[in-house]
Amino acid sequence: MRQTLALLALVASSTIAGSACPSGATSPTLRDESPAALERTCQAGRGEDCATLGFYYEYGVKKTTKDPARARALYLQACDLGWGSGCLQAALTYAGSDGDAIQIYTLHERGCGLGDADSCGALGANFLHGRGVPKDGQKGARLYQQACDMKDGGSCRSLAELVADGELMPRDPARVLQLYTRACELDDAESCHWLGERYRQGDGVPADLARAITLYTKACETTHDLAAHSDACLVLGEMHEAGEGTPVDTARARALFTRTCKLNEGKGCMRMGRALRDGAGVPRDPAAAAAFFIKACEWYVADACSDAGLLLLRGEGMPANPSLAAEMFDMACEKRSAIGCSNAAKLYATGDGVPKDPARASKARVDACHLGHQPACDYLRCQITLGCTPEP
Repeated sequence: MRQTLALLALVASSTIAGSACPSGATSPTLRDESPAALERTCQAGRGEDCATLGFYYEYGVKKTTKDPARARALYLQACDLGWGSGCLQAALTYAGSDGDAIQIYTLHERGCGLGDADSCGALGANFLHGRGVPKDGQKGARLYQQACDMKDGGSCRSLAELVADGELMPRDPARVLQLYTRACELDDAESCHWLGERYRQGDGVPADLARAITLYTKACETTHDLAAHSDACLVLGEMHEAGEGTPVDTARARALFTRTCKLNEGKGCMRMGRALRDGAGVPRDPAAAAAFFIKACEWYVADACSDAGLLLLRGEGMPANPSLAAEMFDMACEKRSAIGCSNAAKLYATGDGVPKDPARASKARVDACHLGHQPACDYLRCQITLGCTPEP
């Protein structure tokens, strides 16, 4: 089945251009300088350029070859030259390889001492979780506050989570809201998304859909946190599609769904696939729909596997292939899609392009019922009480 999905993914990749960013990477601000020029200024004592050059070598950009050891050495050189962000970047290289908790803590401490807000936030996490240093939640909280005051939005959010939890300090909903608001102002996408949810639902604040739209838009446009960014873009697309807090704008919704799909957010791929399949706000295009469904299936949206299977079964957007459709239905069912199990049951029961298999049909129908597909449950009840034959 994995081979099937890999082959189908080749079809999807020709229609949807994905985007790749280093996972979890926090890069220094890239200057428009060649590696050779940065090498000279780094050796002349400019720590910022050592860190930037380290980033080049870590990810193999600007015509360099990936060289993790060289990258670490450059980050450490930047740290030694007083560039606090270099200390943090060096610590990240240890986190990804050696796992040396004490070395990581030491680098975070040095970076924080050099005035790097992100390092202070990371140092707070060291104390909060006891990584490389004895656990001290209160000190961790103070460091989060320090980093927040130094304009690190992620630390403001981390402190808000501690205040909301109430274990280290009294719960204070007003302060939680204040901290999340400050974090969002500092371009922390996750905080903007969190606030958007509160204002959309009226959870702890008066419901305000216009404000929710503004917050989701900011989170969607803040690209350094790809997970929160893609989630916000998806919700924003749904609101534009439904006219929730904003006039209906299907073109804007489709653009947002496509953007989230390129960020490997499966639900966005699914929404775009269904729009193209149904011609909802866009010209009907089953071939493009199939590509979006396959990509969504790759990213664990189970119903999308079933939708791709139906297009394969009917020969819409690609040549009809019942055997591959059966595999897609099986895949959907394995991922706990009730409709996927139901479609598999019907295909194995009728033998439409595949060998009839009553045992597999029965198992798939039971799975569909267990997953909440009422027609499958109704049929099983009928079969037991009245001896019903498989539905066509």
